[in-house]
Amino acid sequence: MVKGFGINFLGILTSRVLGFLRDLLTASLLGATLYSDLFFIAFKLPNLFRRIFGEGAFTQAFLPALAHSPDPGRFSYHLLKLFLTILLLLSIGVTIGSSIVAKVVAIGFPPSAQQLASPLIGFNFWYLDLIFLTTFLGALLQ
Repeated sequence: MVKGFGINFLGILTSRVLGFLRDLLTASLLGATLYSDLFFIAFKLPNLFRRIFGEGAFTQAFLPALAHSPDPGRFSYHLLKLFLTILLLLSIGVTIGSSIVAKVVAIGFPPSAQQLASPLIGFNFWYLDLIFLTTFLGALLQ
């Protein structure tokens, strides 16, 4: 049991240190410029949803429902189909309306930054579909 705690502790510590180094490199490469603003604008929504889906909330809600389902395979398939359809439609909508989404997400930034961030938001939003698939398959493995 102590070994399990130690391995978990080392994994979390390594993750936090590498995240800190990533943030340092991002700040040193981009600086406090328009490019760093564009980077943070473009990743604001995908990072929000990654935190919701990828960091345990989905798994904690999905596993008890899966355990109580009379047909886990069918339940999993229907849930995957439903969520993936919603995410695909949402991704298509954000891609088409990326200029509107950029205005909402980048409130307070100059219009030039919003205009430059618009295609990046549309492209980066597709990251959510991949994060959901990864989270879903990870939950099934548990």
